[in-house]
Amino acid sequence: MFDFRPENQNNCGIRERAIMGLGLNSSICVAGMGMGASQKMIAVVGDNLANANTTAFKSGRADFSTFLSNNYSYGAEEGRFNTAGANPIQIGMGVRLASVSTNFNEGPIQSGMGPSDVAIAGNGFLIAQPYGSTQQYYTRNGSLKLNGDQDLTTNDGLYIMGYGVNDHFEIQTDRLVPINIPVNKLNIAEATRNTVLEGILDAVGPAGEQGTVLRTKQMSDLSWSSPGAQKVTTEKLMRPNVEKTTTANGTTGGAMEAGDYIYRFAYVDANNVESDYSSPINVSLAAGENAARLDKIPGLLDGYSNVRVYRAEQPADATATAEFYQVATFDPASQNPPGSYLDTRSTADIQDTTQPDFKQLDLGRLNGTYTYYVTYIDAHGNESRPSYLSDERTPGGVDGENVNSGQLLLSDIPTVDPADNPDNWVARRIYRSTGIDHSAYYLVHQTVGLDAGETFIDRIPDSDLVKKEEMSIAGRGDVLANAGTKLLDIGEHLGEGRFIPAFDEGTLYFDPNKGNTDLKTQKLEITSETTVREYLDFIDASYGIRTLADHPDIPPDKGTVGSTINGGSPGATVQDGVFYILGNVGEINALKMSAGDTYMLTETGGKKWYDLGWSDTQEDGTPIQAAVGSSATTTMLVYDTLGAPVSVRMSLVLEKKTDTETVYRWYADSGDNQPETGIGIDVGTGLLTFDQNGKLIDTGMPVIFVERFDVASRSPASFRFNMDVGGVAAMATDDPVLSQISEDGAGAGTMWDYEIQEDGVIMGLFTSNVTRPVGRIVLATFANQEGLVKVGDSLFQQSMNSGQPVLRTPDSVGAGKIKSYSLEMSNTNIGEELIQMILASSMYRANTKVLTTSNEMFDELMRIQ
Repeated sequence: MFDFRPENQNNCGIRERAIMGLGLNSSICVAGMGMGASQKMIAVVGDNLANANTTAFKSGRADFSTFLSNNYSYGAEEGRFNTAGANPIQIGMGVRLASVSTNFNEGPIQSGMGPSDVAIAGNGFLIAQPYGSTQQYYTRNGSLKLNGDQDLTTNDGLYIMGYGVNDHFEIQTDRLVPINIPVNKLNIAEATRNTVLEGILDAVGPAGEQGTVLRTKQMSDLSWSSPGAQKVTTEKLMRPNVEKTTTANGTTGGAMEAGDYIYRFAYVDANNVESDYSSPINVSLAAGENAARLDKIPGLLDGYSNVRVYRAEQPADATATAEFYQVATFDPASQNPPGSYLDTRSTADIQDTTQPDFKQLDLGRLNGTYTYYVTYIDAHGNESRPSYLSDERTPGGVDGENVNSGQLLLSDIPTVDPADNPDNWVARRIYRSTGIDHSAYYLVHQTVGLDAGETFIDRIPDSDLVKKEEMSIAGRGDVLANAGTKLLDIGEHLGEGRFIPAFDEGTLYFDPNKGNTDLKTQKLEITSETTVREYLDFIDASYGIRTLADHPDIPPDKGTVGSTINGGSPGATVQDGVFYILGNVGEINALKMSAGDTYMLTETGGKKWYDLGWSDTQEDGTPIQAAVGSSATTTMLVYDTLGAPVSVRMSLVLEKKTDTETVYRWYADSGDNQPETGIGIDVGTGLLTFDQNGKLIDTGMPVIFVERFDVASRSPASFRFNMDVGGVAAMATDDPVLSQISEDGAGAGTMWDYEIQEDGVIMGLFTSNVTRPVGRIVLATFANQEGLVKVGDSLFQQSMNSGQPVLRTPDSVGAGKIKSYSLEMSNTNIGEELIQMILASSMYRANTKVLTTSNEMFDELMRIQ
């Protein structure tokens, strides 16, 4: 140890001076180290200032620590060196750079230029990976771009890594992949797999127990023959004029009894056909008189050969009707004298039915204007369509008694040539209207055979006529249309017995309406082989009616009319020549059909309508049977695998309600349904059960299948409808409602742009106005982010001191959010850096002063001799 006490300084020699020189050299070294530290600090400040405008730059800070210390004394405890204790004596040997800390505080956020400019509001780092390498780098620089393959990259071409999506646009989190955003390249057509409905249903309204009934007029099979254009001829029968006829009382020589008698006359032709009868002639015989003489009997009219005389006893009751019996038939000119007749026959004689000339006069008369139809019948009760309607005829006599009261002779009754009778007709029937109502016709006569010369005198009064059998304009029995009848043989009655085919060969179009909604127009190709059953099946399919044959769980119709149609099974059928359609229950399933709904297109582009007389009302205007059942409906839009829109009409009908549950039936119809064969809009039905709180507790199998055989789409297109998420409840409401709130399909469209959400999900924007995720940015976080190694280009690399990267999705704990259309700027504080630069330069100058002073002292030391 050197002794630098003053009393020993005179003994300081060369050795001591050398040691003193070494001390000066140490100060020079320390000053140099201080200057070096200042330079490093300036370098850090300069780097911060140089990157003041670098995107997401993280500024640094130079941290210094002391270098080694030269220990001159380690101190002493009390008593040592005769002291009370001494502290260590140390001189520092300079300064060293301990670290350069990185400031990872977020820089200010400014607006970017596009969706690929992203800023991270949090501690996460974007993950970047070079092409063909598994090395991963980390960056906060969100100034990204798309390369030629639409990959998201850094400005230096490193891939930004994240999660991709599968074919259903579901994000796949099993591995990191380069994020690809196929703008203007990705075309989507995503089939709907799920749709969500919401609404409220009526739980207290009427349950669906009956559906609509539509019916046609009675239809005939035109393949059966009929009288057709033949008409029966009607002729007014003349009445003998008895105004000049006289009687002679008191005549004797006969068998008549005393009393009051009435006479009537009728003409008779060669075929024993009578004319109308005359007005009455009264004769009274006193006691002892037993014959009556009639003079000036009416002369014969053209066409008649005899006069027939009828006599009746005057009834004691003035309200009773006299009964007339034939007395004689003769030519008035042959009598002696001519035009006279002596009646001697007793009443018992003329009323004796065994007499060969027994005949009772039919007093029936017609009063009005009449028309007639004639039909054919066979041995089995089949009856043809009628002849054309006869001409109108008003009967009346010639004596002016009552011009509207008389009888009609029917001749030229239509008949069949026995040699050309394929339908085996055996007789004819004559039908007549009443005198004032021509809307109904009643049987007045049936011929014994098919004799062409047969005639008939009609004298049946209207009061008796309406009690007889009414005519069926379309025929009876097998003549009526049935399921097997060829559609082209169906006869449509135009009126007055004129029938034409109800259909033509070609393409028939039908515009159905159900629930006041126009359904899709359907087509039926009618050929010579098309049957009524095929037409009715076509109607069924067009309306989407669920039959019991296809859906045995559907309850049969309980309506008064519906229950009698095909056993209450909904659908179209034919009974006794009448076509019926029984719809499914529920107001929303109500059917309509008007005259303009069925047609064919003409060559000029017009329409030819075909009206079978379908109607939902009776003659008095009341419904035949209206649909009943609380209902709700909505139209859902879904997509097939080609992105083609598919419209589905979802209808719910209250099927039953008990004290524990409410049950609705759903009906799904789609005009876009394309079966492999035929047509059909029925795409599903099932039950929904609600509890006592109106909550849906059972949906059965809520899946709809739409067939797509006319296009290359996958068939059937199936999707599930969900009523739990949206919320469908059954409550007491007067305004039930149902609506579609979402579906996961997409129509055909091209991705034209994209946006990056806060959670890192990249949503593709398509021209079909839908969005789909195409990827997701993933962020990395580190336990010690200051341990990351800067490798240039705003990139960091994992180091042993940073810890392993933890992959997190944006918006999760510790990662931060993604802000699209934004960039994080440098966090360099220029003002603070300028201060640091001043401090560094001052420190540098101070150290240079130490160096200069130490050098001067060294020079002085060297000059000492």
